[in-house]
Amino acid sequence: MNSDMNQLASLVTTRAADDEAFRARLLSAPRAAIEDLLGRSLPEDLEIHVHQETPGQLHLVLPAGAARSEAIPDGELGLSGGIPVYFDSTDRDAPAGSRP
Repeated sequence: MNSDMNQLASLVTTRAADDEAFRARLLSAPRAAIEDLLGRSLPEDLEIHVHQETPGQLHLVLPAGAARSEAIPDGELGLSGGIPVYFDSTDRDAPAGSRP
């Protein structure tokens, strides 16, 4: 996700956390809700998917494109319960607990 999309996501999620009516509209008509928030139209080719997590659900968003992956080093296997886990090698500098 690029910087503009990150800023938009942050703006929208902050507003949804503070405004229940906006949150409801975001879930039912995401494009209209975001366009009203921004005061301008979004590109027609931009697809918008809004999901609300509930207990017992996990929503994952994968980055665009195929990223080179590698196994977690043996010293970090405790984080995965011994199950082989792979992560995007660009995340190598992320704190171990922040990796999926």
